[in-house]
Amino acid sequence: MMKTPLKYLTASLVFIYSLMAYSCNTSRQNHHSYANPGKVTFSYHDIANFWKAYDQCKGKSDSIQQLVYNDEYFKKGSIGLKDFLVVQDLSRKEFVSRINSARSYFDMIRETTIHVSKYQHAILSSMVQLKKIYPHARFPNIYFLVVGFKSGGTVSNRGILIGTEFWSLPSERVVFDFPLGWMKNSIRTPENIPYTAAHELLHFQQYSREFPTTLLGKCLVEGSADFVGELISGRVNNRYLYQYGSDKEKLLWHEFKKDMMNNDYSKWIYNLGTIKDRPPDLGYYIGYKICESYYLGMKAKSRAIREIIEMKDYEKFLRMSKYDEKFR
Repeated sequence: MMKTPLKYLTASLVFIYSLMAYSCNTSRQNHHSYANPGKVTFSYHDIANFWKAYDQCKGKSDSIQQLVYNDEYFKKGSIGLKDFLVVQDLSRKEFVSRINSARSYFDMIRETTIHVSKYQHAILSSMVQLKKIYPHARFPNIYFLVVGFKSGGTVSNRGILIGTEFWSLPSERVVFDFPLGWMKNSIRTPENIPYTAAHELLHFQQYSREFPTTLLGKCLVEGSADFVGELISGRVNNRYLYQYGSDKEKLLWHEFKKDMMNNDYSKWIYNLGTIKDRPPDLGYYIGYKICESYYLGMKAKSRAIREIIEMKDYEKFLRMSKYDEKFR
């Protein structure tokens, strides 16, 4: 895996928004999800286990820390943590390196991570809303983990996996020098957790879909999760993209249109830390706007939601959205 700060950041923040979660083309198994969101369980014990191991690691060498985290955190981990290790290919050595590189941040966020359960009701409310607008929805258990900045959120075929440390900046404004430069614009407060969970909940519905290869397909997968995620939770997590794009939409679309059938995503998605002249991940915004155009043009909104979530032919969906016609 990529290990320099700029490179591993891109992998980390796929927001939340993991590539490897889609690469498995395995269908979801019903015993790993529920038709009734009320049956979903929320797991927080990995966070408690992490802090026990974290305290034991103070002053120890990296090699000893790897053993401690392995015994006290990973071996005692939930199904969600075990799935995360596979989905994101997280090694003990990499984990320890990342934790130690931001130890001053971890020293500050313990209380925030311990109290993330306060957002459980908001997440359940989003699930109920999804059930109302998409009756076929399935609801997995949700696992709150500490993952060494590997990903803010992803899915396996058994759950939604939240990288809690990404959403643990204390809500009260504190003066803090982030130990790593990329963290300043990437680490957010826990109020963002419900919006992240909503986005990942939509990815769970898409889980058995064949992984798209074109830029257009990838941006529609991410943008649709943002669009429907906003419908059920009330907000997108990455609002700065939409603020930036609001007065540049036509310009961005014409630029995107030239690239959309390629498999080079570097200008548009998964480019946090590498793009210099604009906000990262603007492809999410483009995908969202295409879905919005399709939704607004459909009289039968329930059908529109279903087709947004279940889309497979990305070029056809773009044509049906009539989004391109806005700029002719």
